Amino acid sequence: MLISRCGALISIAVITLGAMWIMAPNDAEGSEFRIQSGIVIGEEYNDNIFLSPQDMSSDFISRIVPSIKFLYKAPLWDWDVSASYEYRYYSRFHDYVTNSDIPNLNLANHTRINDEYIFLDVKDTYSKTSLDPTRNFTQESAFVNQTDTNVLTVDPYFIMRPTSRMTVTTGYTYLNTWYKDPKAIDQTTNTVYTGFQQEMSQRSNITAGIRHTENTNRIQDYTQDDVYLGQHYEYVENSILSVTIGNTWFHRKAAERISQVTWDVSLIHRYSTMTVSYETGLRFIPDPQKVSTREDRYQVTVKRDVERTALGLSGGIFEYRNIINKHLENSTYLVAGTLSHAITTKLKIILNLEADWYKNYFAYTKTERRLTGAGFEYLAAENITAAFSYQYTNAYSPDVYSNNYFNNRYSVELRMVF
Repeated sequence: MLISRCGALISIAVITLGAMWIMAPNDAEGSEFRIQSGIVIGEEYNDNIFLSPQDMSSDFISRIVPSIKFLYKAPLWDWDVSASYEYRYYSRFHDYVTNSDIPNLNLANHTRINDEYIFLDVKDTYSKTSLDPTRNFTQESAFVNQTDTNVLTVDPYFIMRPTSRMTVTTGYTYLNTWYKDPKAIDQTTNTVYTGFQQEMSQRSNITAGIRHTENTNRIQDYTQDDVYLGQHYEYVENSILSVTIGNTWFHRKAAERISQVTWDVSLIHRYSTMTVSYETGLRFIPDPQKVSTREDRYQVTVKRDVERTALGLSGGIFEYRNIINKHLENSTYLVAGTLSHAITTKLKIILNLEADWYKNYFAYTKTERRLTGAGFEYLAAENITAAFSYQYTNAYSPDVYSNNYFNNRYSVELRMVF
């Protein structure tokens, strides 16, 4: 059964959609209003639903996924809401499988309290997330090693423009992160910040800012201070280089103050039919079991689009370190590719391939994982699509017995939009 918190959030979203729908016709001047609903009905065969090394349990899974998307732009505010709920019924193991339904809610509101100076942004996201941020288990299963999470952000801020080319933004952010799994660590952060952006030319601008954050959680509260300086440069049309350098200080009670240099660099170069991007950075990401983890990333992506074919290739190295002592704890090496080709105007084929290598430096263990997928989509009518997909997962570890398994998933579904 879905928890009451998710039910309340979805109820609020539905009530908001209804209210906006009623209001929209009476406030049509200067406004934009769009709403779209849909439903997916599907059946899946899975030969290893628990991702077990042996004594695999197979099952047929019936799925129904109602969804709604809503966009409303008015002089006062902008609403962008999408919500869905995937109900899954296991014909053999329904009484043994918990947390397999997949709720999703993405709500974003931008309110112009004063059209030029004072604003309020509110965001709420409810979704599934892996208990281990170094490995995305949501690619493999609907419930293994993952939990529901809700992230609420409230951000009031005001903008000043000392000159025609300078913008100064000052505000406060409230962030609440909640997990359904009782082992995961909920947290609340309160942040005050100020930053400025100086336009140097039509193709270049400089940014700088400071932030002070107080994090509250059941393990150990801490404060975080950040400073940063960056530049955004469009060196040729639609090709961009962005560089941000900063420093972060962490402080916990009865502990030494920790200092850490941070960076975020991205290069996007666009050709006529291909886009090449490179990014590297050091950032602190949420960790359901540790509050926060340091991630160092180095990633290259190539995308090519022609008339009927789209191809994407990516590869990267991701290192995860302890925030306090900076020791390397985990690393992930990733290679992935996606190919989609329109055989006809109504029939499309999609191929996916991903290979991951995981290392745990505390336990001295290694795990390899392969994900292979193929699918067909057929546009039966203007608003009806029939789809078939297959995914094969193979995980192997010479060190951890439970990480040795394979999984075959076959799925057929019908998608309708209204």
